[in-house]
Amino acid sequence: MGEENTKKLVDNVKSIVESIFAEKEKAEQISKTESALNESATVIDKLNKSLEETQEAFEQLKESSTEELETTKEEANKNIAEKDSKISELTEELEAA
Repeated sequence: MGEENTKKLVDNVKSIVESIFAEKEKAEQISKTESALNESATVIDKLNKSLEETQEAFEQLKESSTEELETTKEEANKNIAEKDSKISELTEELEAA
C-alpha cells in the first residue's frame, strides 16, 4: 500500500509540474503575442503618419501646380489676345493698302 501511495504522489507531482510548465509556456506565448501586437501597432502608427505627410505634400504640390497652370493659362490667353490684336492691325493695314 505504501508503494501505491508513493506512485499516486509521484503522479500527482508530475501532473502539477506539467501543469505549471504548460501555464508558463502559455504565459510566454501570450507575452510574445502582446509584444508582436505592440510592435505592429507602432509600425501601423508610423505608416499612418507617413501616409498623412505624403498626402499633405501631394495636396500642396497639387495646389501649387494648379496655381502655376492658371497663371500660365492667363499669360497664354493674354499673349493670344495681343497676337490677335496685332494680326487684326496688320490685316487692316494690308486691306487699306
